[in-house]
This record gives sequence, structure tokens and C-alpha cells, in this order.
Amino acid sequence: MQNGDQSQNMGLKDRDVIRVPAYKGRVEIKGQVKRPGIFEINGTAENFNQFLQYAGGFDDTAYTAWVKVIQKNDKEKSVKDLSAKEFASYQPQGGDIIQISKILDRFQNRVKLSGAVFRPDVYELTEGMRISDLIQKADGLKEDAYVGRAQLIRLKPNLLKELVSINLGKALQKGSEENIYLQREDELYINSIVDLRDSLTVDLLGEVRSQGRFNYVDSMTVKDLILMAGGFKYEASKQIEVARLIQNEGGTVTNNKVATILSTVVNGDLSFNPGQENFVLQPMDVVTITKKMGYTNPEVVSITGQVNNVGKYTLSSRVERVSDIVKRAGGLIGQAYGEGAFIKRSRYNIDTLRSDESKTSVEQAYIRKFKAQQNAAKAEMKTSLMEEDGLVDAQKQNKKNLKDTLDILYKELENDYYQIAIDINQIMDKPGSELDLVLRDKDEIVIPKTDNRVKISGGVLRPTNIVYRDGLSIGDCISAAGGISEYARRGRAYVIYANGKSKRTMHFGVFRINPAIKPGAEVVLPETDVKKERAITSIIQFTTIIAQIGSVLATLAILNR
Repeated sequence: MQNGDQSQNMGLKDRDVIRVPAYKGRVEIKGQVKRPGIFEINGTAENFNQFLQYAGGFDDTAYTAWVKVIQKNDKEKSVKDLSAKEFASYQPQGGDIIQISKILDRFQNRVKLSGAVFRPDVYELTEGMRISDLIQKADGLKEDAYVGRAQLIRLKPNLLKELVSINLGKALQKGSEENIYLQREDELYINSIVDLRDSLTVDLLGEVRSQGRFNYVDSMTVKDLILMAGGFKYEASKQIEVARLIQNEGGTVTNNKVATILSTVVNGDLSFNPGQENFVLQPMDVVTITKKMGYTNPEVVSITGQVNNVGKYTLSSRVERVSDIVKRAGGLIGQAYGEGAFIKRSRYNIDTLRSDESKTSVEQAYIRKFKAQQNAAKAEMKTSLMEEDGLVDAQKQNKKNLKDTLDILYKELENDYYQIAIDINQIMDKPGSELDLVLRDKDEIVIPKTDNRVKISGGVLRPTNIVYRDGLSIGDCISAAGGISEYARRGRAYVIYANGKSKRTMHFGVFRINPAIKPGAEVVLPETDVKKERAITSIIQFTTIIAQIGSVLATLAILNR
């Protein structure tokens, strides 16, 4: 099989028996050979070279100067180091394990060159090589190379590194003592003047296409910087300010001034008028370009519902009000329900956000805060329910009573807008008054049609909708919904009107004043997780309290005699 010899490969016949006896001895070869494995000793005088041939020879990473042989004797194992000279004479014995190791992961003749040279790389260390010879191999120094000093990192005998400073300019001169001999694993680094210089910048702020921070370049002017930023925006002013840091080199600070403000005027085509200067910038300058005087971005509002001309309208002034837009929309139509009108206003001030990405981050931070508050409230409610025998203190009970109110608030907070209740009838009667709200960009005025429906929800037996009529009270609404459930809090009832306003039931001692019911309103009875006490029990408790108060008053009267 090793040499392709077919002389022993005889043909088989019927009833032939192939007998494979047990081995007499074998050798295992491990490590860096092409075909590691176990090989049989055939009883003849075979040397290690023959077994190495069976294993395919050394692979590319094998350490060929020595191999290690682990032998066995009568009592224990022993180790033999076999040199390359002994490969042809050593005869492996049965049970030998021959281990071939890898070569060392290190270089015998390597030096490194990096930095401001044309070909930074690893190079061969030849006998008598000096610093100038290495730089010549790398095709010389770059134009920005700093020849005043170079760093040579050298391995000491104990493999610790040391830094040797070299005057590169002298080292490149013939016969210089600075041109020292190199050693194995030396690393020569040549600095660049550009790298040694501070990373200098200038800032451009305001009405340009790409404002931000730019790398400073020698002889850079204001005009060059604006061109690098893509030019002006349409709303840019001609006035340009340059803030320049005051240098206090070696002196003392005598006042609070930190920068000098320089001004210039530039036209839209980046030309400068006579007498105006195209400043040569200095490192750390801040260039600011403001908007044109009085310039504002167009602001658009919309109006929907019961007006003659529904649609979007551009604000004509900074103080345009609701009444102005209603007039521009042709006024109200007959079915308009003025008390149900409201304004939808964006929750986020987009003008203060630089990009959609920052808007998204603000939204995510807001939602995280909202969810944390909601989870904390729910956890506190759950804790209150676990009180022994269902007894809860007044504060926790009140929080449970307002659970549905909180749910409505949370639902509103999850929207991108909030609602401002207005009364269109009063606004149109007194335009320009404090009720006539000044509009903002993206506001939407909603004027609904009259809705005679009244909704009843919460702690009633059957939440429903009924038709509004004059004189309708909360009691009538509750009766229409089948009455109060055993979990309802009748004294906490409140009404949500069509424009988003709400009013709750007011208590003055034993007297209770319910809010008025209007078309489009919703009557809400908050619910609690604790059943409402029976009426007779409440009466007994109330009577007991009155009796106790009477006893106290009588006692005080006797003592004051």
C-alpha cells in the first residue's frame, strides 16, 4: 500500500481463508505528520525513517530537529529525545509513542518599520543592517516625516521591551553614531508631522445645508467653510458672526471675556461687498449664520367638521386665532355644536427637534417613563388588594376608586396629540378675547355636529346610550342603565363633555351637587374592587357616628357650665 507493490496481492479462490493474526508490536506516531496513526512492527529491523515514511512524512509546521519518544519498560514510562541524526539508526519498539511538535511561533530574523515611510512593513534582518538600510528598503521617508526624533522599540534579554530614542536626521547621515545596528524583533516607528499636530476643528452653526463641526485646514476662509457645508439655506441672513477664542498665553485672566466677535456680510452667491472681509479662520472658531429678519417657516392648521370650507389654512400672522380661521373657512353651518368643539394639538414640539431620529428617541423616552409610572401604580393597587380581610386605608381606596379615570388619562397620553376644549359660540361672540386661543403649527380645529346621544358607562348594570332631553340628570342616566352595580362609587360620578372637559360630583357635607348633562356627554361611575356595603349597614354606621358626635357635644356643654 505504501509503494504500490502488487506482488503480494494474490488472487482469491473459492473456499480460501484469510487469517489476520494479532499484532506482535506497534508504534503510534502523533503530532505534526501528514498521516498520524498506529503502525505495526513487522519483526524486521525497521528504523524511524521508515515509520515516518508510513506516516507520510513531516507536515509544513513540524519541528524536524528533534522528536520525542515515549517508551515503556517493565515498571514505568521513560522519555527519549531523538535527534535528526538518529532517525536512520533508531529502531522503534512495541508500545513506543512518537510525538512530533510544532515549530516555535516566533521569527528568527524579523524587524518592523511603521509610520511615515512609503512602505511600512515587516522586513528581513540581514547581517550588519542599520537604521538607514531599513528605511532604504522601505523606499525612503514620506514628505511629512518628522526627522527630529524616531522611536525604536527593542526586546531586552528578559523579553521586556525598552524604548530607544533616535535622532532620525543624524541617523541618515553617513558615519553617524545614531545609525545603530538593528537586532531581531526591533520595531522602528517614524512620526508624521500631521499626527503630532493637534486635531483642530471649526464649528459652523445656523442656516446652512450641513451645519456641524469641520476639520480645520490652513488658510481656510469663511467662504470655504460655507462651501464645504453645501451653501446657504433659503432663509439664511447675509450677516455672519465669527466667535474667536481669546488667547491668554502665559498671562493672567483680567476679565470675563472669553471670545471676540467678528462680523461680516456675504451675498447669496458668496461674494463680499466692498469693505467686507472674507475672514481667514483660526482653529476653534465658531461661525454662526442666522435667519433673515422676521423670517418664519409657514405654519399650517386645519379645520374639520361643521364649517363651510373644511381644509388646511396657512397662518397669516404669529397671533392668528381660532375665530380668524373660522371666518376664513366661511363660518359655522347650522348643525355646528359649539360647546363640543376642541383643538387637537401635537404633543411634541417638532421645531425643537433636529431630525426624525431625535423625535423618535424623545417618544421612546416618554413612553418608557409613562410605562414605569403605570406599572408602579398597578403594583401599588395590587398590594392594597392583598391587605388582610379586605381592609384598606383611605388613600389606597381612593386610588382604586379612580382606576378608570387613570386608564382614560393613560390612553390619552399614548396619543401623539392632546385635546384643548373650546366653546366656538363664545369665541365667535367675542373674537380676540382670552377664550380665542392663539393657534400653533399643525393644530386641528374640530367642530362636531350636534349629538343628542348621552353615554353611560362604568359601575352600572348595563352600560348604554340614551337620547338627550332637557332636564336630564345623572340619576336619570343611571336608571336608564339599570341602576348602580355593587362595585360602583356613586359619590365619585363625573361627566365627560363632547369637547373633552369633565366635571365631577361635588359634596358639601350631606349635600351633593351633580354636574349638568349636555348633548354628547358621557356619564362615568368609577368602580372599585370592593363590594359596596348594604344600605342598612351604612345607615347604622351613619347613625352611630351622629350619636357619638351628640354625646361629645353634650359632654362639652356640661363641662363648660
